[in-house]
Amino acid sequence: MVRMNLNTFERHDVFKNPETVTKLAAKLADENNIRRAKVFPYQLFIAEKMAATAPQEIKDALVTAMEVSTRNIPTFDGKVYVAVDFSGSMRVPVTGANGKPTVVTCNQVASLLASCVLRNSHNAEVYRFDTQSYRVDLDPNDSVFVNTNKIAANGGGTDCGATLHDLNARKAIG
Repeated sequence: MVRMNLNTFERHDVFKNPETVTKLAAKLADENNIRRAKVFPYQLFIAEKMAATAPQEIKDALVTAMEVSTRNIPTFDGKVYVAVDFSGSMRVPVTGANGKPTVVTCNQVASLLASCVLRNSHNAEVYRFDTQSYRVDLDPNDSVFVNTNKIAANGGGTDCGATLHDLNARKAIG
């Protein structure tokens, strides 16, 4: 409930009370609450985007919650390659109804997924591609939000085979 009502709290000046902010932040970052609610990273990513003007204590709690929620994402054994399309068409909002698109783009969601895979599979390499492939230099120990922002970018056309071509040329996959 707290995660889904951050904007409402902001509109009703709830964040002006430091004691309330501390209680809300503790609730947001509580590991048991996150597990019980089965919160996934996408939900926290949206919350973080919507909490742009929230107090830093709330933003920090969302980072903590994001890290806990990544444990709900599967891990992969062995070498993992994740390729994120960052062509121009990925700039569109993920969803939207009644002419009100979300603030999150397809590129950001793909970048979030890549960051979560990296978090749980440290043997992963992340690439983004448009007409070419680019390896993204990431630290798997950085927060998921930080890595998502590093991956998310907007490029030009689309060559879905660009990353595979580069990996084959390097003989990275056999």
